Amino acid sequence: MPTVYRAADILLTPHVIATRVVREACASGIPMIAGIGCRYTPYTANPKDISGYAKMIDKVWTKIQNGSIYTTHNARQIAIDHFSLPKAGEAMVTIFEKVLAKYPTHQISTTSQRKVFLDIGGHLGESITKLYQEVDDAASYQIFSFEPHPESFKTLTQRTHRLKNVQLVNKAVGPSDDIVPFYLGYSQWGEGSTTLMGKQTGAIEYEQPISIEMIDFYRWFQENIYNNDTVVVKINIEGGEYPLLVRMLDTQLLSKISHLYVQFHSDKFESPGTFKFVEERLEKEMKDYPNCTLVTNRKGVFSFKDLNHE
Repeated sequence: MPTVYRAADILLTPHVIATRVVREACASGIPMIAGIGCRYTPYTANPKDISGYAKMIDKVWTKIQNGSIYTTHNARQIAIDHFSLPKAGEAMVTIFEKVLAKYPTHQISTTSQRKVFLDIGGHLGESITKLYQEVDDAASYQIFSFEPHPESFKTLTQRTHRLKNVQLVNKAVGPSDDIVPFYLGYSQWGEGSTTLMGKQTGAIEYEQPISIEMIDFYRWFQENIYNNDTVVVKINIEGGEYPLLVRMLDTQLLSKISHLYVQFHSDKFESPGTFKFVEERLEKEMKDYPNCTLVTNRKGVFSFKDLNHE
C-alpha cells in the first residue's frame, strides 16, 4: 500500500474528515491537499474552486521541489499522532463509554465494574481536585460533575478540560425534572447560589433569579448507573440537598451508593427546622444501608482519603 501512494507526488482529495484515503496517505508519508477544514494537513482548498485548487497544487509542488515540504507537513508524524493503535483504542473506549452512559442498566448487560464519582455542586472543581490529590486511583473513576451556575461552570470547564474521565453537566440536580429559579450569590465566585428561598448567607440576589434546568437525580441515576458500579456521591448545593435527600430516601437510592458525602446548610436559612428534620431522618435511616458510608459537614471541602481503602 505505501508503494502505491508513494508512486504519486501529491495526494489530492476533497475529503475533510479522516477517511481511509486520508489516513493511508498520512501513514505513507505523502504530501496531501484536502478539502477546506481538514485538520490533518496544512494544505487545503475548495475542490469546486478550480483556480484556487490549482494555486494550492502549485504551492505544494514548489515546496516539494525546494525540499521544504516536510518542515510544515510531516504526514507520517500526523499519522502517528492521530491514527496510531493506542490513539484509536482510546477513541473507541471514549465512544463506547458515551454509548453506555445513554442507556439504562436493564437495556445493557455488562460485567465490568466501574468506579463512579458524582460531584453534585461542582462549583470550581474543588472536589475533583481533592479526589486527585487524595485518592490513588482517581484517574480510574468515571466522574460526572453537575454545576448550574453559568460563570462557575465556565471555570469548572477550564480547570477540568484535560481530564478525560470527567463529564460536566451544566444543570442542577434535585427531586424532579423541571425548570426552576436559581438565586445567584454574589459573595465570591458565585458561592452560596441556591434554588431555595430564605438563605441568609452568600449575598443572595432574590429579586432577579435566572432560570435553570434541574435533573431528577433518581431518573438520571437509573439511566446512567449500572447495578455493579461502585458509586461515590458528593453533595454541596447550598440547601438544595434537603429536597434531593428526601427523594433519595423515598426511592431507597442509598442502597446503590457506597459513600455519601453531604454538606448541610440548615444553619444558613431563616427557618432551619424543616431542614433539620431531613438531617435527622437521614441519620436514622442510614442503619438500613450498611454498605453506604455517610460523611457530613457544614463547611469546607471533603477529604476523600478513605476511598483508598475501598
